[in-house]
Amino acid sequence: MAVAGGVGVILAIGLKLLKIMGPLGSPAGGRRVLVTAHSSSVTAAATSTRGVFTYELTGLLCEREYHGRVSAKDPLIRRTFLYTISFAPFLGVVHTTTAQERSTERPENGFSPLFNGKDLTGWRLLRPGATNWVVREAALVNERAGADIMTEERFRDFELRYEYMIPKNSNSGVYLRGRYEVQIDDNFGKPTRVDGDGAIYGEIAPRENATSPPGQWNDMRITLIGRIVTIIQNGKRTIDQKSITRPTLGALDKNVDEPGPIYLQGDHGPVTFRNIRIRRIPSR
Repeated sequence: MAVAGGVGVILAIGLKLLKIMGPLGSPAGGRRVLVTAHSSSVTAAATSTRGVFTYELTGLLCEREYHGRVSAKDPLIRRTFLYTISFAPFLGVVHTTTAQERSTERPENGFSPLFNGKDLTGWRLLRPGATNWVVREAALVNERAGADIMTEERFRDFELRYEYMIPKNSNSGVYLRGRYEVQIDDNFGKPTRVDGDGAIYGEIAPRENATSPPGQWNDMRITLIGRIVTIIQNGKRTIDQKSITRPTLGALDKNVDEPGPIYLQGDHGPVTFRNIRIRRIPSR
Protein backbone atom coordinates (compact mmCIF):
# COMPACT_ATOMS: atom_id res chain seq x y z
CA MET A 1 0.00 0.00 0.00
CA ALA A 2 2.90 2.36 0.72
CA VAL A 3 4.26 1.87 -2.82
CA ALA A 4 0.83 2.44 -4.34
CA GLY A 5 0.44 5.60 -2.29
CA GLY A 6 3.80 6.86 -3.52
CA VAL A 7 2.80 6.26 -7.13
CA GLY A 8 -0.42 8.17 -6.52
CA VAL A 9 1.49 11.15 -5.17
CA ILE A 10 3.84 11.16 -8.14
CA LEU A 11 0.94 10.91 -10.60
CA ALA A 12 -0.71 13.84 -8.87
CA ILE A 13 2.50 15.85 -9.27
CA GLY A 14 2.59 14.90 -12.94
CA LEU A 15 -0.99 16.06 -13.53
CA LYS A 16 -0.21 19.35 -11.81
CA LEU A 17 2.89 19.88 -13.97
CA LEU A 18 0.91 19.13 -17.12
CA LYS A 19 -1.46 21.92 -16.14
CA ILE A 20 1.54 24.23 -15.73
CA MET A 21 2.61 23.40 -19.30
CA GLY A 22 -0.52 25.12 -20.57
CA PRO A 23 -2.82 24.72 -23.56
CA LEU A 24 -2.05 24.59 -27.26
CA GLY A 25 0.42 27.27 -28.28
CA SER A 26 0.87 28.59 -24.76
CA PRO A 27 4.44 29.43 -23.68
CA ALA A 28 3.63 28.56 -20.04
CA GLY A 29 5.19 31.83 -19.05
CA GLY A 30 8.50 30.77 -20.58
CA ARG A 31 9.05 28.29 -17.76
CA ARG A 32 10.62 24.87 -18.00
CA VAL A 33 9.19 22.12 -15.81
CA LEU A 34 11.71 19.46 -14.89
CA VAL A 35 11.18 16.15 -13.14
CA THR A 36 14.35 14.20 -12.34
CA ALA A 37 14.70 10.63 -11.11
CA HIS A 38 18.38 9.97 -10.44
CA SER A 39 20.27 10.83 -13.65
CA SER A 40 17.27 10.54 -15.96
CA SER A 41 14.79 13.29 -16.55
CA VAL A 42 11.61 14.35 -18.19
CA THR A 43 11.70 17.86 -19.53
CA ALA A 44 8.77 19.90 -20.76
CA ALA A 45 10.18 23.04 -22.29
CA ALA A 46 8.52 25.93 -24.05
CA THR A 47 10.65 27.95 -26.45
CA SER A 48 9.70 30.62 -28.93
CA THR A 49 10.94 31.33 -32.45
CA ARG A 50 9.21 34.37 -33.89
CA GLY A 51 6.07 33.73 -31.92
CA VAL A 52 5.79 29.99 -32.66
CA PHE A 53 6.06 28.01 -29.45
CA THR A 54 7.62 24.56 -29.39
CA TYR A 55 7.24 22.01 -26.61
CA GLU A 56 9.97 19.43 -26.10
CA LEU A 57 9.54 16.35 -23.98
CA THR A 58 12.10 13.62 -23.38
CA GLY A 59 10.89 10.43 -21.74
CA LEU A 60 12.89 8.29 -19.35
CA LEU A 61 11.65 4.97 -20.73
CA CYS A 62 10.75 5.68 -24.35
CA GLU A 63 14.02 7.52 -25.09
CA ARG A 64 12.42 9.88 -27.56
CA GLU A 65 11.84 13.55 -28.07
CA TYR A 66 8.58 15.10 -29.18
CA HIS A 67 8.78 18.41 -30.99
CA GLY A 68 5.89 20.42 -32.30
CA ARG A 69 3.04 22.75 -31.54
CA VAL A 70 1.20 20.52 -29.13
CA SER A 71 -1.12 20.52 -26.15
CA ALA A 72 -0.55 19.07 -22.71
CA LYS A 73 -3.67 17.02 -23.53
CA ASP A 74 -1.86 15.32 -26.40
CA PRO A 75 -1.98 11.52 -25.77
CA LEU A 76 1.72 11.01 -26.51
CA ILE A 77 2.75 13.82 -24.17
CA ARG A 78 0.55 12.56 -21.34
CA ARG A 79 1.50 8.90 -21.80
CA THR A 80 5.25 9.57 -21.93
CA PHE A 81 5.23 12.07 -19.09
CA LEU A 82 3.02 10.12 -16.71
CA TYR A 83 4.56 6.74 -17.53
CA THR A 84 8.00 8.12 -16.73
CA ILE A 85 7.23 9.76 -13.41
CA SER A 86 5.12 6.77 -12.31
CA PHE A 87 8.36 4.80 -12.04
CA ALA A 88 10.15 7.56 -10.15
CA PRO A 89 9.41 6.08 -6.66
CA PHE A 90 11.32 2.95 -7.66
CA LEU A 91 14.28 4.92 -9.02
CA GLY A 92 14.90 7.52 -6.37
CA VAL A 93 13.85 10.89 -5.12
CA VAL A 94 11.87 13.06 -7.48
CA HIS A 95 12.84 16.70 -7.72
CA THR A 96 10.61 19.31 -9.36
CA THR A 97 11.89 22.70 -10.39
CA THR A 98 11.06 25.53 -12.74
CA ALA A 99 14.05 27.03 -14.43
CA GLN A 100 15.18 29.10 -17.39
CA GLU A 101 18.55 27.37 -17.71
CA ARG A 102 19.09 24.31 -19.85
CA SER A 103 18.33 21.15 -17.91
CA THR A 104 21.20 19.11 -19.35
CA GLU A 105 23.93 21.63 -18.62
CA ARG A 106 26.84 20.14 -16.68
CA PRO A 107 30.18 21.58 -15.53
CA GLU A 108 33.01 20.64 -17.89
CA ASN A 109 36.60 20.53 -16.80
CA GLY A 110 38.86 22.98 -18.57
CA PHE A 111 36.10 24.79 -20.46
CA SER A 112 35.40 28.49 -20.13
CA PRO A 113 32.17 30.15 -21.28
CA LEU A 114 32.43 32.53 -24.21
CA PHE A 115 28.89 33.80 -23.71
CA ASN A 116 27.56 34.67 -20.26
CA GLY A 117 23.88 34.29 -21.15
CA LYS A 118 23.13 37.87 -20.05
CA ASP A 119 24.73 40.35 -22.44
CA LEU A 120 27.38 40.75 -25.15
CA THR A 121 30.31 41.11 -22.76
CA GLY A 122 33.39 39.62 -24.44
CA TRP A 123 31.97 40.06 -27.96
CA ARG A 124 32.47 42.75 -30.59
CA LEU A 125 30.20 43.63 -33.48
CA LEU A 126 31.97 43.99 -36.81
CA ARG A 127 29.62 46.88 -37.53
CA PRO A 128 29.26 48.95 -34.35
CA GLY A 129 25.71 49.97 -33.57
CA ALA A 130 24.09 47.01 -35.31
CA THR A 131 21.01 45.66 -33.49
CA ASN A 132 20.49 42.22 -35.03
CA TRP A 133 22.18 40.34 -32.13
CA VAL A 134 20.17 40.13 -28.90
CA VAL A 135 20.21 38.03 -25.74
CA ARG A 136 17.00 36.13 -25.07
CA GLU A 137 16.38 33.40 -22.46
CA ALA A 138 20.13 32.85 -21.94
CA ALA A 139 20.69 32.43 -25.70
CA LEU A 140 22.53 34.57 -28.24
CA VAL A 141 20.06 35.30 -31.04
CA ASN A 142 20.60 36.78 -34.49
CA GLU A 143 17.11 38.01 -35.31
CA ARG A 144 17.74 39.01 -38.92
CA ALA A 145 20.51 39.61 -41.44
CA GLY A 146 22.85 42.29 -40.13
CA ALA A 147 26.34 42.46 -38.65
CA ASP A 148 28.69 39.61 -37.81
CA ILE A 149 29.99 39.29 -34.24
CA MET A 150 33.24 37.90 -32.82
CA THR A 151 34.97 37.27 -29.52
CA GLU A 152 37.41 39.82 -28.18
CA GLU A 153 39.73 36.98 -27.16
CA ARG A 154 41.80 35.09 -29.71
CA PHE A 155 42.56 31.39 -29.75
CA ARG A 156 44.98 29.08 -31.49
CA ASP A 157 44.45 25.40 -30.62
CA PHE A 158 41.19 24.60 -28.87
CA GLU A 159 38.06 22.54 -28.45
CA LEU A 160 34.92 24.59 -29.04
CA ARG A 161 31.46 23.45 -27.95
CA TYR A 162 28.15 25.13 -28.65
CA GLU A 163 24.55 24.51 -29.59
CA TYR A 164 22.67 26.20 -32.38
CA MET A 165 19.20 26.24 -33.88
CA ILE A 166 17.90 27.79 -37.10
CA PRO A 167 14.44 28.20 -38.63
CA LYS A 168 13.60 26.70 -42.00
CA ASN A 169 15.71 27.90 -44.94
CA SER A 170 18.11 29.91 -42.77
CA ASN A 171 21.87 30.03 -43.05
CA SER A 172 24.79 31.08 -40.86
CA GLY A 173 28.25 29.95 -39.83
CA VAL A 174 30.89 29.76 -37.10
CA TYR A 175 34.41 30.80 -38.06
CA LEU A 176 37.28 29.09 -36.23
CA ARG A 177 40.07 31.63 -35.57
CA GLY A 178 37.97 33.88 -37.80
CA ARG A 179 39.24 31.96 -40.85
CA TYR A 180 37.59 28.56 -41.23
CA GLU A 181 33.80 28.53 -41.47
CA VAL A 182 31.80 25.64 -40.03
CA GLN A 183 28.67 26.01 -42.11
CA ILE A 184 25.17 26.27 -40.63
CA ASP A 185 22.48 25.51 -43.18
CA ASP A 186 19.02 23.99 -43.45
CA ASN A 187 19.83 20.76 -45.27
CA PHE A 188 18.25 18.19 -42.94
CA GLY A 189 17.79 14.83 -44.66
CA LYS A 190 19.74 15.85 -47.76
CA PRO A 191 23.07 14.53 -49.11
CA THR A 192 26.18 16.07 -47.56
CA ARG A 193 27.87 18.93 -49.40
CA VAL A 194 30.98 21.07 -48.95
CA ASP A 195 28.60 24.01 -48.52
CA GLY A 196 26.07 22.12 -46.38
CA ASP A 197 25.47 22.07 -42.65
CA GLY A 198 28.47 20.94 -40.61
CA ALA A 199 30.93 21.34 -43.49
CA ILE A 200 34.13 23.34 -43.50
CA TYR A 201 32.68 25.65 -46.10
CA GLY A 202 33.94 24.91 -49.60
CA GLU A 203 36.66 22.60 -48.29
CA ILE A 204 35.50 19.53 -46.36
CA ALA A 205 32.09 17.85 -46.49
CA PRO A 206 30.83 15.83 -43.50
CA ARG A 207 30.94 12.08 -44.02
CA GLU A 208 27.29 11.90 -42.97
CA ASN A 209 24.44 14.34 -42.48
CA ALA A 210 23.92 14.56 -38.72
CA THR A 211 22.01 17.84 -38.64
CA SER A 212 18.72 18.22 -36.78
CA PRO A 213 15.55 19.50 -38.47
CA PRO A 214 14.88 23.26 -38.45
CA GLY A 215 13.63 24.43 -35.07
CA GLN A 216 15.61 21.81 -33.14
CA TRP A 217 18.93 22.17 -31.36
CA ASN A 218 22.23 20.88 -32.75
CA ASP A 219 25.15 20.05 -30.46
CA MET A 220 28.62 20.79 -31.87
CA ARG A 221 32.05 19.76 -30.56
CA ILE A 222 34.92 21.01 -32.67
CA THR A 223 38.63 20.49 -32.11
CA LEU A 224 41.15 22.54 -34.09
CA ILE A 225 44.88 21.89 -33.68
CA GLY A 226 47.02 23.67 -36.24
CA ARG A 227 44.98 23.12 -39.39
CA ILE A 228 43.64 19.71 -38.35
CA VAL A 229 39.94 19.75 -37.53
CA THR A 230 37.61 17.18 -35.99
CA ILE A 231 33.86 17.78 -35.70
CA ILE A 232 31.34 15.80 -33.66
CA GLN A 233 27.79 16.85 -34.49
CA ASN A 234 24.92 15.54 -32.39
CA GLY A 235 27.15 12.74 -31.11
CA LYS A 236 28.39 11.65 -34.56
CA ARG A 237 31.96 12.14 -35.75
CA THR A 238 31.28 13.80 -39.08
CA ILE A 239 34.78 15.15 -39.82
CA ASP A 240 37.73 13.24 -38.41
CA GLN A 241 41.18 14.85 -38.29
CA LYS A 242 41.01 16.47 -41.70
CA SER A 243 43.46 19.14 -42.84
CA ILE A 244 42.05 22.52 -43.85
CA THR A 245 44.15 23.72 -46.77
CA ARG A 246 43.21 27.41 -46.77
CA PRO A 247 40.94 30.03 -45.18
CA THR A 248 37.34 29.76 -46.32
CA LEU A 249 35.22 32.40 -48.04
CA GLY A 250 34.51 35.33 -45.72
CA ALA A 251 37.61 34.84 -43.56
CA LEU A 252 38.78 37.86 -41.56
CA ASP A 253 42.36 37.42 -42.82
CA LYS A 254 44.81 34.86 -44.17
CA ASN A 255 47.19 34.78 -41.20
CA VAL A 256 46.76 31.05 -40.79
CA ASP A 257 49.55 30.58 -38.23
CA GLU A 258 48.22 33.19 -35.81
CA PRO A 259 45.52 32.95 -33.13
CA GLY A 260 42.12 34.32 -34.07
CA PRO A 261 38.63 34.93 -32.67
CA ILE A 262 35.49 32.84 -32.73
CA TYR A 263 33.38 34.68 -35.25
CA LEU A 264 29.63 34.17 -35.75
CA GLN A 265 28.07 35.00 -39.09
CA GLY A 266 25.19 37.44 -38.73
CA ASP A 267 24.75 38.78 -42.27
CA HIS A 268 22.76 35.85 -43.66
CA GLY A 269 19.79 34.55 -41.67
CA PRO A 270 18.34 34.03 -38.19
CA VAL A 271 20.21 31.70 -35.85
CA THR A 272 20.25 31.04 -32.09
CA PHE A 273 23.30 29.93 -30.09
CA ARG A 274 23.60 28.77 -26.49
CA ASN A 275 26.14 27.09 -24.18
CA ILE A 276 29.13 28.46 -26.11
CA ARG A 277 32.32 27.40 -24.33
CA ILE A 278 35.94 26.72 -25.20
CA ARG A 279 38.92 24.78 -23.89
CA ARG A 280 42.38 25.92 -24.89
CA ILE A 281 44.78 23.17 -25.96
CA PRO A 282 48.48 23.89 -25.29
CA SER A 283 50.42 24.22 -28.55
CA ARG A 284 52.85 21.42 -29.24
